[in-house]
Amino acid sequence: MSEDIMTSAFVKLRRKFLQFAKGMLPSEEDAEDALQDAFVRLWQRADMLDSEQEVEAMTVTTLRNMGIDRWRKRKTTTLTVRDEEENPVNVIGINQASMKWHEAEEAKEEAREKLKQVEAMMERELSPQQLEIIHLREYEERSYAEIASMLQMKETAVRMQVSRARKAIRDYWKMKNEE
Repeated sequence: MSEDIMTSAFVKLRRKFLQFAKGMLPSEEDAEDALQDAFVRLWQRADMLDSEQEVEAMTVTTLRNMGIDRWRKRKTTTLTVRDEEENPVNVIGINQASMKWHEAEEAKEEAREKLKQVEAMMERELSPQQLEIIHLREYEERSYAEIASMLQMKETAVRMQVSRARKAIRDYWKMKNEE
């Protein structure tokens, strides 16, 4: 196909191609860039294309593939970490699943830290009896009846001690978060 025919076909169908690219890409600039890249790729294969229909089909296929490639690249992030000497080291190809795992690990670590703070507060603020009851109830998952039997208390007294201990923990946490 001659360069003139290819250029005229591309100019004639440019709006259609641009609308197609805009439908796949997040911004108009991305769509324009993809369209230009597609034209460059097609220009390199101009001798293989024989008609305007082939130019159109090849352009649409090229744009679709480029849109998929760009979407995949957006799903991958470059993560910069620092080594022991505080030099930046780029780790390429951290995808969103890895980032989510990392965020989940950070959330777990944050939860562990909060648990340590609550446990330290419990050691300071709760009576030894409340600590034992909370430990049996929350950590060992014993029933109120079992705890009452073990500590030779009435079940209602166990429930009251659990309630008071939980209230102390809530009040502490509320006060801590207001700071």
